[in-house]
Amino acid sequence: VALVLNLDNSGDLAGENIELSVTLDSLSQAYVDNLNSTITIPHFAAHGSREIRIPLDVSHDFPQGHSMDIIIQMDDGEVTRHYEKSFLTGLPVGYVYLEDFEYDRLGESNSRWMIHTSGSIEEATSLNVMDVYDKMNDQWSSVAQQGDRALSLEPHWVGSLRLVSPPISLDGFRRPELSFMEQRGWDHTRSGGTHKHDVQLQYADDLAGPWYTLSTIVTDESELGVWKRVESIDLETIKDRDVYLAFNSNQPHYYWRLDEISIRDAASDDPEIPVNYRVFSYPNPFNANATILYDLDARADVLLEVFNIRGQRLSVLREGSLPAGTHAAHFNASEHASGIYICSLLLGHERYISKMTLMK
Repeated sequence: VALVLNLDNSGDLAGENIELSVTLDSLSQAYVDNLNSTITIPHFAAHGSREIRIPLDVSHDFPQGHSMDIIIQMDDGEVTRHYEKSFLTGLPVGYVYLEDFEYDRLGESNSRWMIHTSGSIEEATSLNVMDVYDKMNDQWSSVAQQGDRALSLEPHWVGSLRLVSPPISLDGFRRPELSFMEQRGWDHTRSGGTHKHDVQLQYADDLAGPWYTLSTIVTDESELGVWKRVESIDLETIKDRDVYLAFNSNQPHYYWRLDEISIRDAASDDPEIPVNYRVFSYPNPFNANATILYDLDARADVLLEVFNIRGQRLSVLREGSLPAGTHAAHFNASEHASGIYICSLLLGHERYISKMTLMK
């Protein structure tokens, strides 16, 4: 048999001399021979893809019902740039963004988060915003929520401060949701300070703005100085876009820390949406607006259309070459009558159909 790995480098940096190691669980090792457990990839281009096949011989007396646990590790021998989610870290299935700041170092930051204050934008660095937990210092009171590091804003804030993310693409994500850990402290010695902190979650298409508020996160006195999880902030209004996210505050704080910032597709938890599909619409039935998802195994020329039950074409939703992955389009039927509609996905010479029911 063979273990087949389809690898993608979605970052802007190429990898050199990447070492890939394969380890089996102890029981399976006794029944497997001729496994090349270490493979070197001399060069992996930025935004490149490749397939790796690893043959192995499995004994006929392999225990029935036993699942073979396979651990795959990749190391490019360089400092991992975590914001690119390169070879060592990767992204869990269903996630579009994940940052825990563990790969930032004292005096240096690879996270690409920025501070926007008083009309200027400067890239955040470990020297002015990154709090690195010193395990040897037992008196150091503020530790990262997970691991050794968290993004930490220490200055006594005066006026407006906006902490801005790297550009994040939500293309193809059906129901993106933001979650993160936060910890806040109140500077009670400052005039005008308050123990109630309102922080606005905002987005913009450009760093220069305009900025629009998605949600307001409130922390009161009982929650100061402790880590709390903020979960499932709905980002569906900005899906299929490339945006900057920002946390904006215009209140004085003593400090504010963030950790484990993630964006995942909550639709993967929804039994209404199948795991394996070629073209699919939801909700179904729908009222006026439907989201159409379509999945491509490789780059392909796509023609996505909607027809009525008489075969008349009503709309061309997408036409052209698209890369592999999950894509989304939107169909507005506000001017059409209730009934059955057909979504057609043409890939080369193959056509895939999904029925949609409009109920008003």
